[in-house]
Amino acid sequence: MIGPVTFIPIAEESGFIDELGKFALDQATQQIKLWQSQGLQTKVSVNLSTRELLQDNLVAQIQETLYRHSVSTEFIEIEITESSAMNDIEGSIDKLQSLRDLGIEVAIDDFGTSYSSLNYLKRLPATHLKIDRSFIKDLKKPDGSSSTDEAIVRAIVDLGHSLGFKIVAEGAETEDQWDYLASLGCDEIQGYFYSPPVTAAKAAQLLKSQQSAHKLIA
Repeated sequence: MIGPVTFIPIAEESGFIDELGKFALDQATQQIKLWQSQGLQTKVSVNLSTRELLQDNLVAQIQETLYRHSVSTEFIEIEITESSAMNDIEGSIDKLQSLRDLGIEVAIDDFGTSYSSLNYLKRLPATHLKIDRSFIKDLKKPDGSSSTDEAIVRAIVDLGHSLGFKIVAEGAETEDQWDYLASLGCDEIQGYFYSPPVTAAKAAQLLKSQQSAHKLIA
């Protein structure tokens, strides 16, 4: 299996990323509609490449795809990287605001790995900041003492919350990491500790088990 780190740069360089992005969004909305027909209500995140974010018809394209599959905007989230937004900050702000006006949530992925200005960050109409996994793997030193990464994660959580963002931590692979990120106030946590990447069918099983658990608790 070829990972996105390998094929995305090739797709961008060849210009194929435009068609790939359309395909990914189309597949995501089809899957949302299928799950809804099975009684499963969940939001799906779709990544946008730098090239896609520069497209003039981006918002119209997303809106048309959702309309074609009769999927409400509340069930889709768009993810962009911090660096991609900086390529055309004013254009990015306009497009992201248009998406927000439609009710689509926007996440800044891989946060902390680029050199964007905090002044630009507060202007981006995003809803979520996703802390890059590179800051998660070494949260604690072998002797249990605090690490530099811990200080960075804590600072991102505090800063993000003060600016009104929800904080998502990526790459939690152990229970200790999960518990510690929760204690820092991360709103959402993702990683192999919860689940590795799964097929749509397996994801449906996980969603059904979650819904059953919630009903029992209620």
